[in-house]
Amino acid sequence: AQFEALIDLRRVVRHAPRLLDSATSLRRASQGVVGLAESLRSSLAKGALICLHDLFLAYRKSMDSELDRVAPVCLRKAVDTN
Repeated sequence: AQFEALIDLRRVVRHAPRLLDSATSLRRASQGVVGLAESLRSSLAKGALICLHDLFLAYRKSMDSELDRVAPVCLRKAVDTN
């Protein structure tokens, strides 16, 4: 269910980005995705990182406020050797 939710969010971000235009909606979405990026299931974590990529591509400056929350998770995943 979580993986399908990530795929659905990626579809919204790509095809209907105005649905997440408000700062609150974008914050909630990114918080949920960051939580999934820390998952021990590698496919779920990978999907979440790809979703974060899509969020940053679509919302650019609007995602600046989320960098403090997103960057540490991405850095941990980047240095993880598993």
